[in-house]
Amino acid sequence: MISLQHVSKRYGSSLAVDDLSLEIERGEFCCLIGPSGCGKSTTLRVINRLVEPSSGTILVHGHDVRLARPEVLRRSMGYVIQSVGLFPHMTVQENIGVVPRLLNWDKARIRRRAWELLELLALPPDEYAGKYPWQLSGGEAQRVGVARALAANPDILLMDEPFGALDPVTREHLQTELARLQQELRKTIVFVTHDIEEAVRLASRMALMREGRLVQHDTPEELLAHPADSFARSFVGADRGLKRLSRLFVRDFIQPAPAVGLNDSPERANSLFRIDRRLPSLWVTGNGGKLLGWMNRPENGNPEHPIESLVPVDLRSFPLAPDLTLKQALSTFIRFGVETLPVIDQQGRLLGQLSLPILLEA
Repeated sequence: MISLQHVSKRYGSSLAVDDLSLEIERGEFCCLIGPSGCGKSTTLRVINRLVEPSSGTILVHGHDVRLARPEVLRRSMGYVIQSVGLFPHMTVQENIGVVPRLLNWDKARIRRRAWELLELLALPPDEYAGKYPWQLSGGEAQRVGVARALAANPDILLMDEPFGALDPVTREHLQTELARLQQELRKTIVFVTHDIEEAVRLASRMALMREGRLVQHDTPEELLAHPADSFARSFVGADRGLKRLSRLFVRDFIQPAPAVGLNDSPERANSLFRIDRRLPSLWVTGNGGKLLGWMNRPENGNPEHPIESLVPVDLRSFPLAPDLTLKQALSTFIRFGVETLPVIDQQGRLLGQLSLPILLEA
C-alpha cells in the first residue's frame, strides 16, 4: 500500500530522515512514534510530498509519488493536523466539502457527504453544518477536521499529532471515536504521535524512530513485550503491563451478572443468594432490563424486596461501557473502590459484569 524505500531528507548538514525503509499495509493503522526531532512528521509529509525527499523512493499503490502532480496526490489522501486548519470564513459544511469541490462534485452530493460524515462523527448535521469554526469547541473542530479529511473517501489518511493540543478528557474521547471509525471504515492510517499511550491504544503497528532512523516496526504487543534495544525499553517505560491494558476491551471480558427485576419477589432474590453463598449483592434492573442499581445480601437472612433494598447508581459514571479499554475500566475500579462493576449498553441495559480479579488476570 505505502512503501518507503531508503528514504532520506537532508536540511543542510543535518538528516531529518536517514535511510528509512518502511512498509505499511492496506487497512493498517501505523503510528510513527518517537521523541521530538526524531523525523516522524517529516516522514509523514514525504508521503504526500508536502516535503520532497532528498533521496529514496516512495510508492503508493505501487506507483512512485514523484510521478504524480503534487496537488492530485494530496487530494487522494486525507490530511489532519494538530491545529485543525479549518477555513474561518467557511461553514462546517463548506469546510468538509473543500476537496470534493476541487474534484468537481455537484452541490447535492457534497451536502449529502458532509451530513453523512457529521452523523458518523456524532455532530448532528442540522445543528453543526451551518456553524463557523469560531463557534466550535476544540474537540468539535478536530472532529470537523477529520470529517474534511474523509470527505472524498480516500484510502489513505495522514494524521500529524491531531489530538496533541486538546485537553486530556477531550483527547481520550476523540481517541475512542477514531478507534471506532477505524473499526467501521478500515482506512490505511499513518498517525504521528510522541505519546506512547496514544500509540499503544490506537495502532495496529508502531514504527518507533530515533534521530531519523527506524528503531523498531512491530505490533504494540510485540513492542511492549520485546523492545528492540535500550532506547525502545526506555521509551515504552517500565509499566509495560499496564500499557498493555489499553489494547484490551471490556466487551471481551464480560461475565454473567446475577440480577433481579425491580418488581421481582423477595423469594426470587433470596433464591439467588442461596445459590451462591459468597454473592454479596445482586444487580437490580427495571423496564427493558435497564440497570437501576443493586441490592445487598440481607444481614439477617430474611428475604427483602428489591424495591425496598435498592441502592441506586449514577449511570453516567459507575457502569462500564463494552468499548472501554481495560485500562479505563481499572481507573473506574480504583475510583469507586469496588471489586465488581456492571456493564451496560448505550440504552442503559445490563449486559453483564466485570470483576477486578478477571481484569488483573488479563
